[in-house]
Amino acid sequence: MAESWTQWLQPWWPDFASFLRMGRHGPYVWSSLALTAAALGLERWLLCRRGRELESMPDESPESDR
Repeated sequence: MAESWTQWLQPWWPDFASFLRMGRHGPYVWSSLALTAAALGLERWLLCRRGRELESMPDESPESDR
């Protein structure tokens, strides 16, 4: 039983270069990963920028017009 568990934890690729190639699917896998990370980073940056813009806006409550 313990051998089957340790075999399950063994990597499927014999070396790091094979891991990066991922059976000829590496360019698709790594480019999609990079695009996803870039999109998430852009989204965070835009949300932070929008939050700073909202914080710098003056308070326009209805009571301030009186």
